[in-house]
Amino acid sequence: MVTAENGEQAFLILRDRQHPMDWLYTRANLPVLIDGWILADEYHDTYPTRPAVIAAGEACSSHRGDIVLRPLSLTAVLEIICGLITASHNLPAVEIGSELQRYAA
Repeated sequence: MVTAENGEQAFLILRDRQHPMDWLYTRANLPVLIDGWILADEYHDTYPTRPAVIAAGEACSSHRGDIVLRPLSLTAVLEIICGLITASHNLPAVEIGSELQRYAA
């Protein structure tokens, strides 16, 4: 897993391409200049068929098939990310239980 402290750092990680990414999770609103929508566009430049998971507080749409979560909940994020991982690796579906939620928190 690769994490970034802000949008600018995440953008540089995505541009570096040395870290293959199965999925991208970001908030829509990030401090400074680069927001989650810009990160999703950069992610799609390398992985055009994979959706990004974007946590947004307001109603919005994505023309690229991104998954926009509102309102944000830990369970929803875990279910979406587990689904993306299992689909990309052809694994059986994983049920989100309290043990996985505790680990993620």
